[in-house]
Amino acid sequence: MQNTPIVVMCDSKYATMETAVGRDYGIRSRGLQAAYYLKKVGGYTNVRFLTGGFLGWKAAGLPVKQFSSADANPFGERNMSKMSQILFFLIFVTSFKTGAIFLPFIFLSEPGTLCDSYNLCELEEIRSIYVNTFKNMM
Repeated sequence: MQNTPIVVMCDSKYATMETAVGRDYGIRSRGLQAAYYLKKVGGYTNVRFLTGGFLGWKAAGLPVKQFSSADANPFGERNMSKMSQILFFLIFVTSFKTGAIFLPFIFLSEPGTLCDSYNLCELEEIRSIYVNTFKNMM
């Protein structure tokens, strides 16, 4: 299941992992952050980022198929705990003010593991770290 192919895309057509002068880490986006954390925190091994997003795919004339409804329940049911942790973290991280210092959970857990309570600081301790970060910025 960890080698399930996952493709992440972003609405921003400019997001890229390619580096350039002044962009040591490319042009970041929430989609790239999601791809990174699915690999590093979620332990997925077959994660790809679609540069240009859906609009870039469509503009290139690549095939697009419409569905009346998608059956997403099986994936969600199998991975709800893992996905909710990753999504909660991504929403939390991307809600920061510009210029904020962010402390990724990846540094608080073993590589390839999830952010479970047994390998993290207590929730109250994590909350105080973030609260103090915001206080110091104002």
